[in-house]
Amino acid sequence: MLEIKNLTVKYDEIILDNINLKLDKKIYGLKGDSGSGKTTFIKALLGLIEYKGELFLDGEKLKNRKDFQVVFQNPFNSFDPTRKIRFSINEILKLNGVEVNLEELANKVGVDTSLFDKYPKELSGGELQRLSIARAISTNPKVLIFDEPTSALDVENQKNILDLIKTFKDKIIIFISHDLKVIKYISDEILLLHKESKKINFRSSS
Repeated sequence: MLEIKNLTVKYDEIILDNINLKLDKKIYGLKGDSGSGKTTFIKALLGLIEYKGELFLDGEKLKNRKDFQVVFQNPFNSFDPTRKIRFSINEILKLNGVEVNLEELANKVGVDTSLFDKYPKELSGGELQRLSIARAISTNPKVLIFDEPTSALDVENQKNILDLIKTFKDKIIIFISHDLKVIKYISDEILLLHKESKKINFRSSS
């Protein structure tokens, strides 16, 4: 379980105000208007900005983010264009001291292992996003964050990626999107971030 206590972010004004959440192994769709603080919330979870409050993972106060991984919006910007995919995945494995069977990893995201030996420019958006997900799950994180991961893809690839994400039942997943239809399709529960109150409320996904 990821527990968030009194998470507050303040620059010139309050951006997030006393966010309190308990998240377990489900898919949480995070919806909010532009400027409501979705990106700020994620940056705080990842420790990329200063915040007040406390985070706990499995009952222990969070000291580092080794159990967090992120998949970003544009897969074409997610990999070093001068390196083959294999290098980018091996890099994160080395940083985390993890060994993984790449064939098993490829099977989990539905790609052929031959894609690991290609450059990003040789692959489609759908293939790259699957490989982005492969890299994210390679270290077996407890928390996966998806930041608009389907908005740069065509409709068919969007659905395929959403269905893939649904298979990760052993993770706490936070899925950010501006598209309420996408949020409803993928989410077990919906988190609504209100621009006016600076708070997050739960809502049923049905």
